[in-house]
Amino acid sequence: MDPRCHEYRRAVLLGEVDASSNTHPLTCVACRRFEEAERATSAMVRRAAPRWQPPPHLRENLAANLDRERERAARAASLRRLALVAGFTMLLVPGALTIWIGRAETAGQRRAHATTDEIVADFLKYARLGPEGLQILTRDPAAVERFFAERIRLAAKVPRLSGVTLIGGRQSNLGSRPAALLFFEQRGPEGAEPLSLFVFEPQGEDWSGMPEVKGLSGRRTCHEHKHGVGVLVWEERGLTYALAGALELDQLKGLLPL
Repeated sequence: MDPRCHEYRRAVLLGEVDASSNTHPLTCVACRRFEEAERATSAMVRRAAPRWQPPPHLRENLAANLDRERERAARAASLRRLALVAGFTMLLVPGALTIWIGRAETAGQRRAHATTDEIVADFLKYARLGPEGLQILTRDPAAVERFFAERIRLAAKVPRLSGVTLIGGRQSNLGSRPAALLFFEQRGPEGAEPLSLFVFEPQGEDWSGMPEVKGLSGRRTCHEHKHGVGVLVWEERGLTYALAGALELDQLKGLLPL
């Protein structure tokens, strides 16, 4: 028996024989018979070996342990999900609270914003029409004041605005109430820039939700800036004044006397 026989029989015993690549048994009758005897012995042992069955208590213990492991894994997964939800909640709640607080306006503040929206819409629609959009065309403040006093019984006073020229006015409406609408022009290198001044009786507007502009002779002023239109609001002698123009806040503020 040469070394090839030893290697082949070792492979047979270990179950490592590759019949497709090992041609040794084709030329060695002894090794071929050894392999056949080994296979027959293995088959006989498998047939004669008793079939082991685990006792009932072992199966019950294994089943109970598996159930406990499943429950533990489910609890761990649930806790991970709960922690994840709690983490997201901690991130979202402050933002949601901030949004809620920001939106928790009073009825008066909502009315003030709605009035501002009307002022902006009127400015965008009529301010650039020029003289044809006016009902009174004059640079005389007293004539404009008489016009509104007689037409809508409103004691609107024409304020002294710096660097602008009064050109006239017309009656306007903000919601269901009449309003005096005064038109001004600010001359510059690129032509005339229109400005509108609305004067009206308040109807429950609360302007405190709008940013305050300081330094205007102690008068309470606010502003709103949207659609490229700045609106500066103040109250005087029981009436509300709202100056609108396609200007920045500092430019609007510079028009009012200190």
